[in-house]
Amino acid sequence: IVVAETEEEAVLAAQRAYPVWRKSFMALWDLHGQKPVGVHYPEAFEGLMKAGQGIAGTPEQVADILRSQIDAAGINYLVCRFAFGDLTFEEARQSIELFSEKVRPKLSTTP
Repeated sequence: IVVAETEEEAVLAAQRAYPVWRKSFMALWDLHGQKPVGVHYPEAFEGLMKAGQGIAGTPEQVADILRSQIDAAGINYLVCRFAFGDLTFEEARQSIELFSEKVRPKLSTTP
């Protein structure tokens, strides 16, 4: 998840950071010409977004996407990764703060 003040800022950061993360994640499988079992990570962040596994946008966009996924899955908790690839400390900090202040309150079912 990448949350930023603008959709463009969030998407550009995620598009930049994801391939760095994926390359590291896939390093040993690639070295041995193998693929991980039971998991598929697309080459680009756009593919991750289409699969519903990656989210980047404004607080409102992220809340809407997560609310939709929460309602569809009927879950009562979720785990998010806010620091990945080459996201800077500042990008991750901003994302976490925006999530905490503007996204999470919209997802709560209790006050």
